[in-house]
Amino acid sequence: MKEESSDIELNGLSDKQIVDLLREVNQEVIQSAGIIYMW
Repeated sequence: MKEESSDIELNGLSDKQIVDLLREVNQEVIQSAGIIYMW
C-alpha cells in the first residue's frame, strides 16, 4: 500500500480508528496536564 498524505488518511479513518486516535491524544494531554498539576 502506498503512503497517503495525512489529510487523506484522516478522511479514510473508520469510527474505531478515530476513537483510538482521540484516546491516544487524550492520554498525552492528560500526561502533560498531570505534569503541570504536580507543581
